[in-house]
Amino acid sequence: MYKAIENYYIQDETITSIGQFAVLWGMVEEKFFDKCCTSPKLARMIVLNVSEEMILLADSIKKSLLAHYNSVENREMEEFLCLRGKDKSFSEKVRLFLGENEIDSESKVFSAVCVCFRIRNNLFHGEKIFWLLNAQKDILDSCAAFMDALLSNKAALQIQDK
Repeated sequence: MYKAIENYYIQDETITSIGQFAVLWGMVEEKFFDKCCTSPKLARMIVLNVSEEMILLADSIKKSLLAHYNSVENREMEEFLCLRGKDKSFSEKVRLFLGENEIDSESKVFSAVCVCFRIRNNLFHGEKIFWLLNAQKDILDSCAAFMDALLSNKAALQIQDK
């Protein structure tokens, strides 16, 4: 453990989860988003050939988010997951994903990718509240498992040409 980190009491397992998440997200960006995911590319994303495993893993992301934030109505969760940019439809899709009503499989997977994108942005560009990282380990792990499944399903995502 590095001296600078030990004062924040970040568990070794959490550091491992952050690393796994970061590597898997990098692989997702390289494979599906031409090495750089952006909001406009997300807007052109089409989800195809959704497997049962991917649906279950998307539901696992939802479950870990709701457990961490305790409810869909939590404003902190909305701010955490709100995608920036001109297209506010992302945030609405994620809200529907986290809501009580059932949504179609493609929308679940689309929203789970958006959540992973937002978590990546928060980790690298967001507010640095290190003591919260241990509590977010389950979210990172569920996102990592989802991305791993996504990477093994070659036809799962396509980005439409402009």
